[in-house]
Amino acid sequence: MEIPQFGTKQEGIPYVDRPSAYALIMRADGRIPVIEDEGKYFLLGGGLEAGESEEEALRREIFEEAGREMLSFSFLGKANQYVDAPEGHFNKLGVFYRVEMRDEKKMEHDPSFQWITIEEFRAHAAHEAQVWAIENLLRR
Repeated sequence: MEIPQFGTKQEGIPYVDRPSAYALIMRADGRIPVIEDEGKYFLLGGGLEAGESEEEALRREIFEEAGREMLSFSFLGKANQYVDAPEGHFNKLGVFYRVEMRDEKKMEHDPSFQWITIEEFRAHAAHEAQVWAIENLLRR
């Protein structure tokens, strides 16, 4: 199966492949956790650090961003996204997982962490690949 590619690659600019793992979490009320930055929403997760597995990255990112522990995860799909950021140009090689996390906070979370509706996410998501992943989750 071909992995969907989102975003626009600018001609003449080299893009660095960046393996990334993202958590798709849905509360009983249908809200999802996100990080908000300048009016744009991002799923919990991010780039893998050197030598880090996808599971380790998910656990680290959920703890850093939401202050909670991951309980379980299951593979949902892969999608890539070209990203032009202040720190460089990347092709985020995204792997998406359905995740269960503990409700109890273990530490303070990122101040930009919040729970929003799927409609809010669709309207203000930073990356098309993440919207694709949410739609994939809803179809299951």
